[in-house]
Amino acid sequence: MNYCRRFNPRQLWWHRAAIIFTIAIVAGCDSNQPAVDRLEVPDNSVQVDVSTPTEAPEMKREKLVLKSGTVADYALYIPEGYVADQPRPLILGLHFGGRAQPAYGQAILDALVIPGLGELGAIMVAPVSIDGRWNTDANQAAIFEILDYVESQYSIDSDRVLVTGFSMGGQGTWDTAAANQQRFSAAIPVAGRIPANPDIQWEIPLYIINSKADEVIPFEMAKQYAEDIEADGANVTFHAVDDLPHFQTGRFSVPLKEAVPWVREIWGLDSLKEDSASGESTDTTSGQ
Repeated sequence: MNYCRRFNPRQLWWHRAAIIFTIAIVAGCDSNQPAVDRLEVPDNSVQVDVSTPTEAPEMKREKLVLKSGTVADYALYIPEGYVADQPRPLILGLHFGGRAQPAYGQAILDALVIPGLGELGAIMVAPVSIDGRWNTDANQAAIFEILDYVESQYSIDSDRVLVTGFSMGGQGTWDTAAANQQRFSAAIPVAGRIPANPDIQWEIPLYIINSKADEVIPFEMAKQYAEDIEADGANVTFHAVDDLPHFQTGRFSVPLKEAVPWVREIWGLDSLKEDSASGESTDTTSGQ
């Protein structure tokens, strides 16, 4: 399969995704992991062995047969030290636009979400778009079937589930969170277009990242929307970045990392750390 023919030099994120995909193939991904384009589809009923702690962070590329019969690709990141009797937060990462390839899930985790939010010690899952934009019925169904499956296989703290994404994934973060606020404890759209519906009543905390130098997503519109929903009572933090062009996905991990204290506060991790120090809690989420 010739991936080079799809390269557009003005879209640096695709170059990064192609590099990640090529390296994964050359390295064989991992002697214990099947190739990303494998033909076999896993039995969804098989339980994952999580009886022993993971000694190092683990990245998996998986497939799931959806109720519709579609086979969905997704990347799954398991943090170091995970064990089944210690629930972890869950972060859903939604990738950028373009002609989606099986490596896109891992690409958004590797380039943005892990560098930005990895210290939270969360399990991370990144579906690969199967039907264009994230707000389509097919993609929304796929997102939540994958989330349900991951939650059935791993010990997840359902009170600490966050959605984030970049560009098309940033817009997908807005759309997915707006329609499913009961499922998420927070949302962090990064360089994403604001929702088409201006009348959403936001009940979950929002951390919005947009760049003044973004040549694709209008900064002032994002800033104004943040101000408007805050005036309506939403819990909003707007992070204005000065100098990042749109297609430099990986560099947005820096402002995303600056959201970590905000996430810790929303999730109450600092108070748990204090309780643990006094012997009142056994929460073991890393990064505390």
